[in-house]
Amino acid sequence: MVADAVSAPYTATWSPEDGSYEIFARATDADGNVATSSKVTVYVGNRPPTATITSPVASAVLAVGSPTTVTIAAGDPDGSVSKVELFAKQGAAAAARVSVDTA
Repeated sequence: MVADAVSAPYTATWSPEDGSYEIFARATDADGNVATSSKVTVYVGNRPPTATITSPVASAVLAVGSPTTVTIAAGDPDGSVSKVELFAKQGAAAAARVSVDTA
C-alpha cells in the first residue's frame, strides 16, 4: 500500500520512482467487506516504445520457402527506437530471431 484515505472524497498522494506501475484501489466497509478496483497501468518518466506488425496481415497465407517482407511500425513517445527485432515461432517451438533490415 502506498497511501490510504478514510473520508470522501477519497484521494491519495504518491511520489513514484521512474518506471511502469499497475495501480489499483481497495475499499473496505465497516463490516470488513472488501472490493478491489480494476488495475490501471501508468508510466512514470520514460515510457516504453510501441511495435506493430503492419504487413503481412494476420492469417495471411505465405508461399513456402519464399522471402517474405515483414513491415514493422515502431515508435517511442518520448525518445527514439534503438532497435527492432523480429521473431518467428512455429507451433510449440521456441521463437527464433529473424534478421532485420533497417533500410
